[in-house]
Amino acid sequence: MPSTPGPLESPKPSRPSTPLEAWLGGKLFLVVGSLALALAGVFLVKHSFEKGWIGPPVRVALGIVFGAALLIVSDRIRKSNLEIASGAAAAGVAALYASFLAGVNLYGLLAPGLGFLMLAMTTAVAVLMSLRLSGLVAVLGLIGGFLTPMLLHTETVRPGGLTLYLLMLEGGLLWVVKKKNRWYLAVLTLTAATLWAMAWVFLFFSESQAPWIGAFVLASSVLLVLVPATAELSTPGRSRLFRGLTWAGALAGLFVLASLVQVGSFTTMEWGYLGILSTGVLVLARLKERDRVLALAAVGVPAWMLLSWIRQSSGAATPFIYTTWAFGLLFVLFPFGLRVRSSSPATWAVISAAAGPVYFSIAYAFAHRFYPPWTWAGLILALGLLNLGFAAATRSHRSSLAAYAVGVTICISYAVPILQHREWWTLAWALEIPALAQLERRFRLPALRTLGGILSLGVLIRLVFNPYVSLYDTGPGRVLNWLLYGYGVPIAALILTDRLLAGSGKSAWIRVHRWTAVLLGWAYLLREIFQYFHPGVKFLSTDLALHETGWMLTGGLLFALVLAWTAHRAWENPLGQASQFIAAAHLLMSAGILGFATNPLWQRVNVGVRPLWNRLIPSYAFVGAGLLLFGLITASRHPRTSRVFSAFGFFFLFFWVTLEVRHFFHGPYLNTGRANFQENSMYSLVWLLYGLVVMAIGIQRKTPVPRYTSLLIILLTVGKVFLFDTANLKGLYRVFSFFGLGVSLLLVAWVYQRFIFRRASS
Repeated sequence: MPSTPGPLESPKPSRPSTPLEAWLGGKLFLVVGSLALALAGVFLVKHSFEKGWIGPPVRVALGIVFGAALLIVSDRIRKSNLEIASGAAAAGVAALYASFLAGVNLYGLLAPGLGFLMLAMTTAVAVLMSLRLSGLVAVLGLIGGFLTPMLLHTETVRPGGLTLYLLMLEGGLLWVVKKKNRWYLAVLTLTAATLWAMAWVFLFFSESQAPWIGAFVLASSVLLVLVPATAELSTPGRSRLFRGLTWAGALAGLFVLASLVQVGSFTTMEWGYLGILSTGVLVLARLKERDRVLALAAVGVPAWMLLSWIRQSSGAATPFIYTTWAFGLLFVLFPFGLRVRSSSPATWAVISAAAGPVYFSIAYAFAHRFYPPWTWAGLILALGLLNLGFAAATRSHRSSLAAYAVGVTICISYAVPILQHREWWTLAWALEIPALAQLERRFRLPALRTLGGILSLGVLIRLVFNPYVSLYDTGPGRVLNWLLYGYGVPIAALILTDRLLAGSGKSAWIRVHRWTAVLLGWAYLLREIFQYFHPGVKFLSTDLALHETGWMLTGGLLFALVLAWTAHRAWENPLGQASQFIAAAHLLMSAGILGFATNPLWQRVNVGVRPLWNRLIPSYAFVGAGLLLFGLITASRHPRTSRVFSAFGFFFLFFWVTLEVRHFFHGPYLNTGRANFQENSMYSLVWLLYGLVVMAIGIQRKTPVPRYTSLLIILLTVGKVFLFDTANLKGLYRVFSFFGLGVSLLLVAWVYQRFIFRRASS
């Protein structure tokens, strides 16, 4: 049966539009429609031009009328449909821009000045209408407004008028940003203003326009900082974005003015603009304490430009000195005043204390040759007195007092190398390290420990990794020379620092001080050995004899042994680690240099005339003994390391006894002559005896390395006897040779059965 129709159901409500649908219908179609209207005007003008329907004046007039009509329509329908009204206004602004540009550049109907005025008025209309419409109108106004001076040949516009126009345009756009909270418009304005300023500096620069460029950048920076900072922000995310715009505005201004200083050949006026903006950024960093990092840019950018001036300057030093000291005093005195009632006075104290030595260093690097040393020393000491006065004024605040105290010590240590030679710079740095350690103990500021660690690394680089340190004049003395205090004073300063910081807890910088002291001691020892053999000669500038190389390698191993013995109870401290590092380095150098590069078996090297006590002793015997001793000291804590060093030590001694046999038969030069029967027999006998001695050491020490080493040496001896020695022997010689070898091997077997295998089984 057909179902009975029920009561009429109410229609279901329509489903709400999806986000995609809303975007297509409300945004994309609007933008495309506005673009279509603008293109319609453009193509209408183009078509009429191609067909010759109307002349140029009428074409321009129709374009203007079309654009104005769209603006009027936009204003009429604004209340009923804001989105469509915004699209119509944007199309109208585009039509007006196209018409006025055609009237000036294409047809010549409008003078450049009049065309500039009309385009500026169009931009103003766009900015004003954007307050009541969407941001699309303001974006078109921004694009057209910043492009107008370029498209209309800005050389016909006076720089003053151009500056005023750009600032009014920028101010109007940022006014819209403030009123409507449109962050994207602020980003576009910042980008466009910075690009315009850079184009003005690098593309359209002339000396007559430099004052206007500087004025525009200063005023533009003020606008870009103040307007976003005073905008009404509704969300934390928007607040962070506008804070980023404040940073970008300040940094962009500093960068542009720095470029202006360089392009303008470092004249006083450009430096003045940079100084004004740097001061303004310092004030901004003081007013907004969370942005105080900007102060580093304000102080650093002028220093960067002064260094650039050094690279390009070849003239008198007076302008450079005056400019450097002006900025230096500005950044010393002004931050001292900014610290008053600041929530972070230590920041300003650090900037004030550090700026003086930094700018003094820049001045000294360029102009030290123009003035006597006592003048420079007096200036840096005067700066130290100024820091001392600041320290007295800030004695109630611990961090600020510490910052100025560091400044005083830096200035005092700076004066010493100025009055001496360049070698004293490193000594001044080294003496600063214990001073910082004492201040750190007094004020308990970790930053001072960090600064001391950085100075320690600087000393290490200057004295160990600096290629020019080998060129320093060490003097003729074998022991009493520059090396004694050039390395000794920094080592003593670092040891004192370690004592001052002892008991203050573990710190990576304390390890840095210890490592630096150890590496400096190592470098000093090697250089002192070289100085002993070659007084006054530049380090490694001449070839070393075999024994000289041996003494340097032996000296380094002895240094590692002293470190290992000092730290044998605490191998994890830097002394123990450094001893292993230095010993390993000398092991590799010994193998490479003595084993291959200067091996007297194939190099013509004079090893001395006397048997046994000759140049082979320090080169091979002492090196082998040093490796053995290091293996002995490290046996309890690092058995694997001990085995490696012990094995190499035994083989270096084996090589030494072999070379001594060669020396007995061939004299001071071992790379000449063939071995006869007696020499070959002597090798076998000495090797066998050495193997037995090493085996006895292994049995007595109860360690496997000597036993394994002795086995290898004895096997080598057996192979030599069987394959080489007895090949040319006959009669009783061969009998006695095999008999001696057999007795020796039986003795070795008995020793193993009696002292090694039985002990292992028990």
